[in-house]
Amino acid sequence: MPEEVARIDDANIEEKVWNSELPAVLDFWEPESADYCNKEKVLTAVAKDYQDQVSVYRVDVRSGEKAVAWADMRAFPTLVFAHKKEIVETSIGILRKTELVRLIDRNLQKLNP
Repeated sequence: MPEEVARIDDANIEEKVWNSELPAVLDFWEPESADYCNKEKVLTAVAKDYQDQVSVYRVDVRSGEKAVAWADMRAFPTLVFAHKKEIVETSIGILRKTELVRLIDRNLQKLNP
C-alpha cells in the first residue's frame, strides 16, 4: 500500500483527472490543516480498496488554483467525486471512511447503472 495519496496540481490535473477513463476522488486540503494525518490514512486505505475503479488524489489548494476554480471550491476540506471534467458530487467537511466508501459506491453506481 502506498504511504501517501498522489497529489494533483495545475500541471497534472488535465492528464490525471480530466482525460482519465477512471473517475476520481479529489481531496482539497491545506497543509496547515489539523486533520492532515488522519485523513491521509483514510484516503490511502480507500485508494487501495478501489485502485482499479477510482483514482484518489489530494489537491493542495495553494498549488492547485486551476483545480480549485474548476471545482468552484469555497470551503475546505472539500471532497469532489469527478468523472472526466464533470463534478458528480461534492462534500464539504471531514468524512469518516464509511461515509467516503458510501459516497464512492453511490457515484460508481450512477456512472455504471
